Amino acid sequence: MKKALIFSGIIIFIVLCFTSCKYTVDFDENGGDYKPQSIEVSYDKFYSLPIPQKAGYKFLGWFYNDETTPIDISGNWPFKEDVTLVAKWEYMEYRIYYNLNAPGEDINKIFPNRVEGYNSDTPTFKIENPKRKGQIFLHWVDESGNIYEEYIVEQGTNKNIELTAVWWNFEEAGVIYKYNEAQDTLSVRTYNGSGIDEIIIPSELHGRKVTTISVGAFQALGEKVANQERVYRVYLPSSITLIEKNAFNRCNNIKVVLDVKSNDNYLELASEWIEKVVIVEEGNKNLADVILLKRPMIDSSEYVKIEE
Repeated sequence: MKKALIFSGIIIFIVLCFTSCKYTVDFDENGGDYKPQSIEVSYDKFYSLPIPQKAGYKFLGWFYNDETTPIDISGNWPFKEDVTLVAKWEYMEYRIYYNLNAPGEDINKIFPNRVEGYNSDTPTFKIENPKRKGQIFLHWVDESGNIYEEYIVEQGTNKNIELTAVWWNFEEAGVIYKYNEAQDTLSVRTYNGSGIDEIIIPSELHGRKVTTISVGAFQALGEKVANQERVYRVYLPSSITLIEKNAFNRCNNIKVVLDVKSNDNYLELASEWIEKVVIVEEGNKNLADVILLKRPMIDSSEYVKIEE
């Protein structure tokens, strides 16, 4: 009788363990952003496991037995022992979305070497600027409106990126320019602004030298002077090597000034410029009266006239 009672007790204990014994589940987050607390489970009873996070990674699940056995996030617990589960991760892929503002054009021709995907472990890299025939790229604008002449993706970046390309429309301060792609230079094509007192042509715009004043570029100034608009001087940079015919036609009341940003002998520098620049005489006779003005002395009356 005594043996039967002992045997019955063992059977009851085993049954109770199978149905109510608690096992501890520990977690190894394996580099995750936080370590989940341990939980208790019962064999063949419902359980639910926490879902960890890791910046830049996708959670693949909890694994048991040297990360070879995947464990369901929820279900009936399959083990009759304490276990440690290890999180498994893979890099999350992020995308770069480009708006090139070039409708109808083949993106593979404009931007053949673009990077479209990366992950948080990708080494820091610079996005190559796109190129379009006859266009000049200015900068990128991101989804927040920030402007970048060069866009660099730092290692560890964990987000998708949207970039919009901005191209120059060849107009600046009322001056319309023309781009010579073969020589990578600019020429002044037309002036259509409303300059007061002076118009300043820079020696360089967006990394390109301004080298030419095109045919009839400033003819409209003659009309402005006739209408008593105050345009008195046109400042040309010493980068100009060619002034085409009629560039200053009807501009006899306007002084064309060489803008020399130097502390050297202005007369000597201006004389050298006059010798090297090609000036087509037709419509540009007033250029014989080219004068030299030191830029810090714009308000001064001290002009140096170049002798013919």
